[in-house]
Amino acid sequence: MISKNELKFFSSLLHKKYRLKENKFLVEGEKIVLEGLKSNFGCDVIVTTPSFADQNEQLISSLVSNKIRIEIASALDFKRISDTETTQGIIGVF
Repeated sequence: MISKNELKFFSSLLHKKYRLKENKFLVEGEKIVLEGLKSNFGCDVIVTTPSFADQNEQLISSLVSNKIRIEIASALDFKRISDTETTQGIIGVF
């Protein structure tokens, strides 16, 4: 389960000041998250909504088998760290 402190930290990464300070960034959307995983950037965690996890069980299980930390956040918590109006349901922290 994702903690309130982690949510606060992830939402701070929406601001350039904190991205530069922490040397981390968020990517949103299935395609971009998968591209980020193929890159040289290290993935800290992938946050999904419950509905995305249910609809993409095969993707989630493949990420888990690759030892990538997956957290499922409520829709309200997910909206706090999302930068888009209509989310795809998956965010990666790199």
